[in-house]
Amino acid sequence: MGKSKELTGSKRPSGGGWYFRVREGLIVICVLLFAVAFNLYYLHPEVTGDVLDWNDSVMHLLLVDAAVEALTHGLDVTDPWQGTMDMGFPRFHYYQHLPYVIVALVHVVTLGAFPSADMLNWTTFLLLSMFPLSIYWSLRIFGFDRISSAMGGLVASLAATNGLFGFGFSSYVFSGGGLYSQLWGMMLLMHFVCFLRYLYFFSQSLKKTMIMTITQILTSNELRILYRRRLGRLQEKDYTSS
Repeated sequence: MGKSKELTGSKRPSGGGWYFRVREGLIVICVLLFAVAFNLYYLHPEVTGDVLDWNDSVMHLLLVDAAVEALTHGLDVTDPWQGTMDMGFPRFHYYQHLPYVIVALVHVVTLGAFPSADMLNWTTFLLLSMFPLSIYWSLRIFGFDRISSAMGGLVASLAATNGLFGFGFSSYVFSGGGLYSQLWGMMLLMHFVCFLRYLYFFSQSLKKTMIMTITQILTSNELRILYRRRLGRLQEKDYTSS
């Protein structure tokens, strides 16, 4: 009899734990769905208009078109010549190109079914809306529990600065700065920090961190300039030695 009571008692915590895990999972899903759905609803006017943003998005569209032209003509998509700004300038030589190359690749693969301007607006719209998921995943990698990570994702989109071009919506929307390339850096920043932490504490291999480092370099202007300068010095040294 005592043994049967022991067995019955041992099953109850496991059943309660299962119920708590299910309930916790539902809370997390609901919180994240609410955060993303709110962003989709709030930012929906960004993709319903016919007019391109009057901010830096004009420059970003020209850079997407330059990447598309380079792809269609078999040129180096990481360093094309942009001929309509400043009497012509190799913009990607000094500026991150990954955000534009991705959009250009989709445009070329779909045979131009989606205009570049629409793809630029939709990419900004979706990245901003999905930002809570990026923060949730990053916090989970850092070791936070599911509820805390979900709450972090819930308030992630509330970050704002007063005209300082930070993580707030005002840096990216129609009436804001149109900082398209910075948006990609914002989405990848926490992932990059997570992989550095993973390398420091757990990993014996550099593969994952190398991939994230290269990605961050491609979306970071300052690091890219330093890389180009270093590469230029090495090439100049090789040329003079030969």
